[in-house]
Amino acid sequence: MWSSDASNNLILSQSTGDVAATSICPIPDGGFYVSWLDSANGYSLYLQRLDVSGNALWEANGKLIYQRDIHSTIGYGLSIDSDGNAIVGIDSSIAALHAPGGRVLAFKISPAGELLWGSTGITLSQPDEDISVVLCCGTSDGGAAFIWGKLEQEDLIRITKLDSAGNQLWSTNVARDTPDAGLTPTNIVASDDGSVIYAFIQVINKMSGTYDSVFAQKLAAGDGANLWGGTPVTVVDSSAATAVTLPMGEVPTLISDGAGGAVFGYPLANNTTQRIFAQRVNPTGQTSYAPNGVLVSGNGADASAASFGLDPLSGRLYIAWNANSAGMSGVRAQCVDSTGALLWGEAGIALAAYEPLALMSPVAMLPVAGGVMAAWIQQPPQAAFLPQPLRVSMLDPGGAPVWQNPVVDLKSSATHTTDNAVGAVGTTGYGAFAWTSNDYTVRAQNINLDGTLGVAT
Repeated sequence: MWSSDASNNLILSQSTGDVAATSICPIPDGGFYVSWLDSANGYSLYLQRLDVSGNALWEANGKLIYQRDIHSTIGYGLSIDSDGNAIVGIDSSIAALHAPGGRVLAFKISPAGELLWGSTGITLSQPDEDISVVLCCGTSDGGAAFIWGKLEQEDLIRITKLDSAGNQLWSTNVARDTPDAGLTPTNIVASDDGSVIYAFIQVINKMSGTYDSVFAQKLAAGDGANLWGGTPVTVVDSSAATAVTLPMGEVPTLISDGAGGAVFGYPLANNTTQRIFAQRVNPTGQTSYAPNGVLVSGNGADASAASFGLDPLSGRLYIAWNANSAGMSGVRAQCVDSTGALLWGEAGIALAAYEPLALMSPVAMLPVAGGVMAAWIQQPPQAAFLPQPLRVSMLDPGGAPVWQNPVVDLKSSATHTTDNAVGAVGTTGYGAFAWTSNDYTVRAQNINLDGTLGVAT
């Protein structure tokens, strides 16, 4: 059950080795799926279902979805389909090397914990591929789509879609093939009428990796045909001419707008500064803002590690980012309307004041009824390391705090770290977060719309 004590959060799993790569997904009944990888069991994948009150409904320490024996791991995907089943895309292992790769596997897990596509899943790729990442999404017609990249052939991305029974709808995997340019898929989301939108990074100069651009495409439900033309939509044009690039290691955010289009958020850097930008693409593939998007973080401090959240009803995009200036670190936030107007001023508003050498990490911007829940981790300098409180502030559409206590700690332990933190809003309206800790646990905590913790009364 959800805890009402920020110093004693709900423990979902206790391992004997590092746990990593947490993910959380709301379920139609008001609860959540939470997934993670456990290094003590070869970075195998575990999943837990929580009901609306935070009760764990499956095995203690989570349900083992896929057993592996590897020494490192790559990104996997967690989503749900239109019936509330969990959808998972993950790589298998190459046993001889004890390394990620081998095959791309798809799993479907019912709310009762049944593996609907079998205990070994459905194999989507050829054997012994060196997989770079696997991502997935449930689609509006009851199916599921999967996207992955291949390390040994960096100019190739593959995408496929399965129906609700696990039959492959696209007779061959749709391939995004660009010779002499490194490609990395970054996300795939459900769109209208069973279609999907995906985004990828393209290294324009593959040899030097100088310029990282971002592109997107929309695929038809039935046959995977390109709906935004033969050439993908350019979200970020990084080149010598534009003098900006997606910073190394940063991944753009892709959010479906709920109407057939998408919203993108990302940092861009030049030789001296780094800022946060946003772009919208309408259902026909036309960008709404200027090339490379609208600047949302202002012209002040360097900005990084942004979190984005979209309210599809109002069209408002909420953003939080880490702001750095002269050895000081803080968290700032911004709201952008559908026209690209900055509603909280050119520089946004402060969520956490600047502190010397502090490490501020935005976790999520979660639109809810009446505004947005902004969450971040506030950590002292690395020499101190702890504590790492997870903090939440509820803001109205104008950026003003809603709660009498403007900032609420939902995790306050001074002895446990707050790693791999993720957040989501449930169908009943409250927020839920999950993270891993240095004591090899996976932990979770809710926060209600009034700023209280625990089961709402």
